Amino acid sequence: MGAVVTLGMFAGTVRVDRSARGPAWLQQGEWVNVGPSLHVLFPESYRPELAPGMTLEYQLPDMPAPLETVIEQVEGPEASLQFAKVRQPTDAAYREGAVLVRAHVSSRIDERAGEPGQAWVKLGTQRLIVAWFPGLRAALP
Repeated sequence: MGAVVTLGMFAGTVRVDRSARGPAWLQQGEWVNVGPSLHVLFPESYRPELAPGMTLEYQLPDMPAPLETVIEQVEGPEASLQFAKVRQPTDAAYREGAVLVRAHVSSRIDERAGEPGQAWVKLGTQRLIVAWFPGLRAALP
């Protein structure tokens, strides 16, 4: 019994990082003298937590390490869902909604435009017990 109480106390006080992850696509620059842009899809549930100015990390296949950029734009629900239907038509995670974010990236990877990759944004921390049981988020202070 003591071990269960100790584990509960540990899980209730220890904090772990929270992040949003999603697929990313590198597109050619839309304007002259502007580097390529990165489009990233996240599930709709992350919309309230994503904002311009947040640091976004992304990695394309065969990249030795992820690169960082800054979110420049968070698209509205309609544009995000339309993009998701084109890029991820069979993915059930985006049937209810999506969040599309855009950012410009270094022109040194311009030759990799069109390649899919992965991106993630750090959202802060949460209690370990909430990471294990997400339904507790609303119940705990």
